[in-house]
Amino acid sequence: MRCRELGSGRFLRDCAAAPRAGNRRVGGHRRTDPRPAGGDRPRVASAACREGRRQPSSCNVKVFLIKGIASFNALPRADAEEQLHACFANRVWTSRVAGGRPYKTFAQLLAAAELAWRDLSDAAWLEAFAAHPRIGEAGGHAPATSEREQSTVMEGSTATLTVLAAENREYEARFGHVFLVAASGRGADEVLAALRERMANDPATELRVAAAEQRKITRLRLEKLLNA
Repeated sequence: MRCRELGSGRFLRDCAAAPRAGNRRVGGHRRTDPRPAGGDRPRVASAACREGRRQPSSCNVKVFLIKGIASFNALPRADAEEQLHACFANRVWTSRVAGGRPYKTFAQLLAAAELAWRDLSDAAWLEAFAAHPRIGEAGGHAPATSEREQSTVMEGSTATLTVLAAENREYEARFGHVFLVAASGRGADEVLAALRERMANDPATELRVAAAEQRKITRLRLEKLLNA
């Protein structure tokens, strides 16, 4: 029985009533269920879900992320690294994160990602930055993802986008790498203001700021990857 959202109490009772994988009785006889435990049926992920202290929608998200982790854990090593590379374009990082599988939860994967980031050189960060297109432009190593992330920016006026393009190049001349910002949901004017503010940074400070923005982008991409 699949869980249905018919109001909080009814949803949770239906989930609790969902048959478990394994042995079950059919017509008075015990029958082995061929479906593996933890299969495709949704499961309530925590006591908070079971007891009704969370809304069904939040329980669904939690279960879906866990299912995504299981699929990610099952990928061949090369495929896992390619999926990770679309989130963060550095092979040292992708190798370490892929090699840390299996992960039990999405949070555990993020912790491994953070740990792998700590040991990266400046050159590794610059390699990851270089895989991104300029803000307001198409391209990069994951063009469809970048286009989606920048969709709100691209709704800006022609005048603002023209200025943003010019100041992107001024930024690159000063710091030697693309201007990087977690652009999801941010408009062109807001991004332009952030660029201008960061132009006052010294190169070492700006590298740290850009790395923090890269981590934000990567976390969002990982969440979408495992929740797709």
